[in-house]
This record gives sequence, C-alpha cells and structure tokens, in this order.
Amino acid sequence: MLLGLMFYGGMGFAQAKNITSAEESKSAHHIEKTSTSNIYDEIVIKNFPIPNNQSNEDDYDKLVSMLSYDAEKKISDWITSKLFLGVVAIFILLAGAAWVSIKTIIKESVENSVKELVKTEIDRSNKFIDNTISSFDKKREQAIEIIEKVKFEIELAQETLKEFRKNEIEINEKLQFFQNDINKAKEALANFENDIEKKEDEISKIDLKLGEKYIDLELSSTDEIFRLEQKINALDRIINKMDKNGNAKNEIVDELIQDLKSAVKETKYNAVDLLSQFELDPSKRTEITNVFIEILKNKPDTTFGSLLLSGLGELGGNHETLSYLLELVQDVSNPCILAIIGSLGELSETGIEGPESESVVNQLLLILRNDLDSKPFDLDITASKIRGAIALAFSCYGKKAAIAENDVKKLSEDTESETRKNAAIALGKIGSKSAISVLQKLENDEYIEVRDAASKAIEEIQGRNE
Repeated sequence: MLLGLMFYGGMGFAQAKNITSAEESKSAHHIEKTSTSNIYDEIVIKNFPIPNNQSNEDDYDKLVSMLSYDAEKKISDWITSKLFLGVVAIFILLAGAAWVSIKTIIKESVENSVKELVKTEIDRSNKFIDNTISSFDKKREQAIEIIEKVKFEIELAQETLKEFRKNEIEINEKLQFFQNDINKAKEALANFENDIEKKEDEISKIDLKLGEKYIDLELSSTDEIFRLEQKINALDRIINKMDKNGNAKNEIVDELIQDLKSAVKETKYNAVDLLSQFELDPSKRTEITNVFIEILKNKPDTTFGSLLLSGLGELGGNHETLSYLLELVQDVSNPCILAIIGSLGELSETGIEGPESESVVNQLLLILRNDLDSKPFDLDITASKIRGAIALAFSCYGKKAAIAENDVKKLSEDTESETRKNAAIALGKIGSKSAISVLQKLENDEYIEVRDAASKAIEEIQGRNE
C-alpha cells in the first residue's frame, strides 16, 4: 500500500511538470485570485519582474514556467511532507490494524485451542462420568441383588431359627425322658454289676472245683498212662520171649515193606507208621531207610511223602540219609518242606552229632536268613510256618544251635502264634540267660500256648543255671 502511494505521488509530480504553457498561463492569472487559505499563497516570486504587457511572450512564458515550477516544487514538497506524515500515519494505522488483526487471530486461535482442550477434557470427563455412572449402576444393581439375597437368607434363617426353637423344646423334653431312662439304666447297671460280682464268686468256686477235678483227672490219666506203659512193656517182654531170634519181627517188617508199594493209601500210610516204631537192628533199619528214599525219589503224593520223611527222622540217620535231607531242604518250594525240616530236627535225637549236626544247624540258619517272604510256596505253606519249623528243629539240637540264638529271638516277634511258641521252646532248649527278657515279653502274649511255652522255657533256663 505504501509503495502504491509513493508511486501515485511520483506520477502526479511528473504530470504537473509537463503541463502545457497555456494551462500554466491560465493558472498564473488565477494565482492572485485565490484565497489566502489557498495553497498557492505560500508561493514567492523572486528575481523575476512581472511584465506590464504581453509584448514579450517568451519572457512571459518563462515567468509562467518558472512560477509553475516553483509552485509545483512547493506543492511537491508539501505533498511529500504531508505524504510522509500520511504514510507514517497510515503505517501506524496499518500496524495497529495488523496488530489488532494478529491479536484477534491469536485470540481466536487461543480461544479455539482452549475450546478444543476444554471440549476434549469435557468429553473425557463426560466419558469418565458416564463410565462411573454405568459402573455405579451395575454395582448398585449387584448390591440390590445381594441385598435381596441377604433378605431371602435372613428370612430363611429366621424360619430355620423358629424351627430350631421348636426342635429345642422337643429335644429338651426328650432329653428329660432320656435322662430318666439313663438314671434307670444306671440303677439297672449297678444291679447288674452286683449280679456280676455274685456270678464271679460263683465262677471262682466253679473254677476251684474244675481245678480239683482236672487234677484228679490228670492224676487218673497219669495212672492210666503208667498202667498202659506197663502193659506195653509186658507185651514187649512176651513178644521178645516168644521171638528170641527176631525172625517173626523181621517177617512182619518185610510184609510192611511190601505194603509200602500197595495201591491202597491206608495200607501204605499205616505201614510207614508201624515201620518207624520197631526196634530194629542197624542193617534192617538201613534197609527200610533205603526203601523210603527210593519211594521219595519217585515223588509220591504230598501226604505219603511227608509220612516217609518223618519216618526217616524217626528211624535214625546215617550219612546217606543226612545228605539226602540236606539236599532236599535247599528247595523251600518243595511241598514237603515242613516235613523235611522236622526230619532234620529229629535226626539230632537218633545218632548224628559233631560236624554233621553243625552242618544241619548251619543249613537251617542259612534258610532262615534268606528272604522267605518273597519266595513262592505250595498249598498252605507260608514263610512264617517255615520259620516256626526251623525254630522247632533248633530246639532239638539244644546248645548245639546256640549260633542261631539271635535269629530265634527275632522269631519271638513273628505274626504267627505257632512260630512265637516254637521260638520260645527253642530259646528254652538253647538255655541262654540272655533269652529270659525276650521270654518274659512272650509271657504277656495274647495266646495262651505262647505264654505257657515262654513260662516253661524260663523255668528250664533257670533250672539249668541253678
């Protein structure tokens, strides 16, 4: 805008300079006629005389030109000064207007920014408020549901409490009846206890009478047994007197040996029992033993085999019999294992001693120390029964089985009462004082046969060491 005004002022100055002479002269004539307030009143004509006539046009034209130029210059200077002041004023106005515009723009921009920020915050606050209200509404609904449930539960509890109170009254009434019944029961129990005491006294009297009768019976039985033994001895004397050479006895033995091969079970079973009862000379005894072993090698039935093995022990041992039994006992799964162990025990009473008896004890001890519980057995044989049979076999060897004493003590804690009883018998036969504490525990056993065996074993040890 300022450049436009300056350009406009310059163009006006150029146009004023090129005014035609006629127009300049006309203007000159009007100079004096202008008012004192006219701008041309400020023009001063210097050094140029004003002509009194128009004779000399050239001079007049020069004067007019000079006056015009002077006027134009004055006007130009005035315009320039005024224009400068106007431009400054315009510039100030424009700057003010621009500043007002800038302030307006800034204000609008700030207002818009503030409005956007406020709007964003308001939207965020509204959203938060909406979410809060929504959450509050949900919680309020949940709280209402919980309150309804609580009210329902309270109502149920109140009804239940009423029922409880009714039941409490009924229970108290029944309790009173029960208390009366209890008192009656206590009285009846006291009467019953009195009756029991009376019965116990009667039982004690009966026990005394039974004890007396038992003693009488035992004495009479002893007398009867003694009389039978005397009769047997008398019969033996008669038989020996009649069969001085033993020919009849040998014939009977030969017949019994033949009966061992009978197809009838009862016949051969009876033959085994009878053959082991005869008092025979060593040669005949060896013959019977060999027959027994021969039949056993053919694996007879379990019952017959057990009878033959027991008969071997009763007949007495020789080296062949001992070797055969020691070989058999190594197989604990043999269905006749209990009879084998028992036969080895009986051999101690029929002639084996020294190294042979030690070999039997060591072999039985080796079996006892094995894990018998993990091994398979035939029929009704169990590891506990085998341990009990070994303990009973040790009892036959007495002090010769002292090496097995600690192992036998462990058998006193076996689960089977028969095994505990056999352990007590073995400890009594071994005869060590250190076994008394173990036997005293067995005296409190729940089974009477175990208690009796333990008491007899203690008496045996104490009697031996007195």
